[in-house]
Amino acid sequence: MRFEELFDNRIVFADKLKICMREAGYTKVSFAKKADISLQTLDCILNGELDNKNIFDKHILYSTNESDEYAMSDRGRRQHELLQDVLDICAIYY
Repeated sequence: MRFEELFDNRIVFADKLKICMREAGYTKVSFAKKADISLQTLDCILNGELDNKNIFDKHILYSTNESDEYAMSDRGRRQHELLQDVLDICAIYY
């Protein structure tokens, strides 16, 4: 699944993320803490209830609409790398 397709397939993404979290040994609390997002936001993502694309993109993808001078923060980079790892694991198994 490509990044551009994630919002349209957020239910499938949520199901795969749940499986990957379980297989990696994360609880909702530990994953939310690791990804530096609120538990409430993670619940919305995992239930496929995040219906605002901008908010979904903010929490799942780093923005591709930034200027050329944009530099991702260390925190943002760590979040992106963690989510990229989850997506890579999902791609291997599904």
